[in-house]
Amino acid sequence: MTATPHSRTADAVVRAAGYYGARSVLPTVYALEIDNGIITGHRLPVAPDRLAADAIGDTLAEMIPAARRVPVDGDLAAYVVILPAQRIVLAADGTGAVHHIELQGAPGETPNRDQWRAISDGLTAMINATMR
Repeated sequence: MTATPHSRTADAVVRAAGYYGARSVLPTVYALEIDNGIITGHRLPVAPDRLAADAIGDTLAEMIPAARRVPVDGDLAAYVVILPAQRIVLAADGTGAVHHIELQGAPGETPNRDQWRAISDGLTAMINATMR
């Protein structure tokens, strides 16, 4: 768990998601929380092979119960999917916005429209289910 000092704004979520994305070498899902102005990422338990672009929508839907059990000390700010091979990060924040962040480096294979939609819908479902 690493902290980044930002307040809860869309820009802060994008910066924090990009921070974790730049440091990830495997596909990963994070919950970002904000506590006293610090955004902290908690890695959610999921096997990297379950985050392949063609399976990720189903995986995120299955993760909703596990996401509800993640201990959060502050307020949930966003859920984040990091796909390092594709050089992208997607984050759904508590306002309902989904952010697409491109990581530095040569772009990998970009998910197709259906895969983008599945990731966005999955993250949005997770944030909606958890923030009730």
